[in-house]
Formats: sequence, structure tokens, C-alpha cells
Amino acid sequence: MTRRRIRWVAVVGSVVMAAGVSSACERNADSPPSAGPFSGQPPVAAPSPERVTPGPAMMPSRPCRVPSGAAHRGASFDEPENTLAAFARAVGAGAPAIELDVHWTRDGVPVVIHDPTVDRTTGARGRVDALTAAEVGALDAGRGQRIPRLDAVLGMAARSGAQALVELKTVPTPEQARVLVAMLAESRASYVVHSFLPAALEAVRAAQPGAPVGLTTGEYVPPEAAARFGSFFNVAKGQVDPARVAAWHGAGLKVYAWVADDPESWEALSAAGVDGIVTDRIPAYMVWARAKCAAQQ
Repeated sequence: MTRRRIRWVAVVGSVVMAAGVSSACERNADSPPSAGPFSGQPPVAAPSPERVTPGPAMMPSRPCRVPSGAAHRGASFDEPENTLAAFARAVGAGAPAIELDVHWTRDGVPVVIHDPTVDRTTGARGRVDALTAAEVGALDAGRGQRIPRLDAVLGMAARSGAQALVELKTVPTPEQARVLVAMLAESRASYVVHSFLPAALEAVRAAQPGAPVGLTTGEYVPPEAAARFGSFFNVAKGQVDPARVAAWHGAGLKVYAWVADDPESWEALSAAGVDGIVTDRIPAYMVWARAKCAAQQ
């Protein structure tokens, strides 16, 4: 994702904190997530998502201390990122959550794409907010997949039981925020809205007080400051250690770490006590998580 730095100020009582929020979760705009094997493959239809029935390893006789897995832009190592194929692969692997990015088109439709332009993922050119939903939807996002509308992805999440971690890439207008919260409610999907942009979270809260929201960041944020933006906290894996996780938990935060794609990182984050791990390699993560959970029984 595109690396950038955001300045923001959080006030907790008399404490003022200014932290640079750098988006390490945002890769270089010229590189896909974890350059998976989907590149150069012939077009294929998105697999039909099925409701996932947990196996015995995911239904332990005692609580299983394994972080929940969240599919970063879907199963983006295996399929074109942020497409229905990627999300179907993720829920088919048993992902408890799918993480996705939202921009708005010129005619006000929320669509699922990471970058502000269609250039990297489609080969076409243009800003998402300068194109209509029909124009965006006609583009090939890889292997014959299209850039989906948000409501289509939410529908898949609702049918599969996966939680949707909806990242806002821009600050929505009041009308866009109203459309967003109505769409989320209508979908009946479990969701959290998160963003690097505190103003985006405030816009959602203004449209729906009490909406589940949370901060995503590449920098360390003190617990009290992070909790001002909601109970969900998504932090770069390099900022995680057991003491920090304990402090964030003490502030009432559910802590997710991004982006971790190998068993060594999964083990370290699990040992640190995070609640969830955001990964490009969700099928592999679910195999690892089931094995680790079974070993605890």
C-alpha cells in the first residue's frame, strides 16, 4: 500500500499527543500484496462462498488462545486483491474476518479498492472519484475479476458469517457517511469501520452514534488516545509487544496487528496477546491457527 504519514492530535484530559501515522499497511503503490501466484493466470470465475462450519479444532472443549484471522484485502496472496474471488477464497478457508478498502465513485457509490486510482490494479488510468460506478465496475481487476461494490462484499460477509473490517481511505462527506451506515445496517453483516484518518471515524460516528469504529495506525499510540477513536485498534506488527498489548487491553481495546504473513510472525504476535492478525495468506494462517488451537486441548 502507499506509504504516507498523517499528522493528528489526540487530547486525553490534559494530555496532548501528536503522532505521525505512517501507513506501513499501505504498500508501495507499484506493488501488489505479497506478489502471489495469481499474476498472469487466465480469467476464472469467483468461487461461490459457502457458510463455514468450524471443525473440531475450531470448536475446542476449552477456550483457544489463538488470534482471530483477518484476510487482508481478501486472500490477496492467492487472488487479485479486494475482489469477490479474493473474499470468497478467504471465507472458504474459514476466515473469521475479511479486511477491505473503500473509496467513493463520482456518482457516490462506495466501491472496494485500495488505491485512489485504478492504475495499479486494473491497468487503466484514472481516479476512482472521477469515474462512475459503472465505469469502475467495467474494469478488469485481474484474472477477469471486477472491482466490486461495497454492498456485494458485505452481502458475502453476511452470508458466510465473516466480519467485515471496512477501511475508509478518505474522509466521507456527510451524505457519503449516511449512505455507508445505511448500507452496513441493511447488509446485516458484522462489521467494524476503521481508518488511518480520525476524521473519517468521526464522520461515521456523526452519521450513526455508537457505530463500531476504530483507529488503524503504523505508529505507537498510547492506550487512552487510541481508545478515543473506538474499541477496535489495528496497529502495525512492529509496534506490538506484550506490555503494549496489555496496556491497550487495559484501555478496553481489541488489538489487531497488520500485516503478518509467516508462522514466525504469527507465533510472536500470538505470544504478545493480540486479538487478531491481519494477513495476506489467510488459508495458510487458518491451517496454522487450527493446528495451534488443537495443540492446546
